[in-house]
Amino acid sequence: FDYATFGQSDGLPRHQIHPTSHVADLQAAIAMIKEEGATRGVDISKIGLWGTSLGGAHVLMAAINADPSVRAVIAQVPHIASPLETILMAMTSTPLTTGKSLVMFLAGVLKWIVSKVILQEQSYFPIVGEPGSAALMQNPGDTAGYLGILNPGGEVSSGWKNAATTESGLHLLSYRPLSSISTIKLPVLLISTENDTLCPAKFVEAAKERIKRSELFFFPNLGHFDIYEGEILLTVLSKQLDFFNTYLN
Repeated sequence: FDYATFGQSDGLPRHQIHPTSHVADLQAAIAMIKEEGATRGVDISKIGLWGTSLGGAHVLMAAINADPSVRAVIAQVPHIASPLETILMAMTSTPLTTGKSLVMFLAGVLKWIVSKVILQEQSYFPIVGEPGSAALMQNPGDTAGYLGILNPGGEVSSGWKNAATTESGLHLLSYRPLSSISTIKLPVLLISTENDTLCPAKFVEAAKERIKRSELFFFPNLGHFDIYEGEILLTVLSKQLDFFNTYLN
């Protein structure tokens, strides 16, 4: 499904990333499956949640007070900590580039204040861009990695645009699932990569320590987008299918 305000879903302003709203959309999808699944031959008593990157955060948040029909959760390279924590890590390795991007972000927020309050217009950040830009994702390799997993022609068929509202950046800064997930009781499979600069492995490892029934599948020498193709993808899918077969079969 498309989150509200994205793709073919309704909602204004368009392209608004709001984690609370996204989790509500996910819960609505679960409710729809329970309502209609039985008539389509689906065992609605055994539902698994799967999410990757920001979606990995959302399935973990949905698992905190999950419907009894939800039996297992997979969070792949999940967003776990606040982007502020990731920015602080980047400041130690690439202070000039990170500092430039912070200036660009603050300039975007100021533009948003003017646009929203005075002009009554919406302003946007790029979702993905080069290091030092105002993009929400701008680590080395993010542009090639992100655009590489888009469906060909996706901009036309799904309405995807490389844009998110300025408020999206502010919403994401306060989104820290690590503070809430210790009460999850469901079995959880966490997947992380050693060189992930978007969703650093150390935060996924911290999540593993907080979720009682969790296991971690770790890939050394790989980055955030490396698990979406080739032999690595097949390995990841095999592990995930085994996990779901264990808890949903």
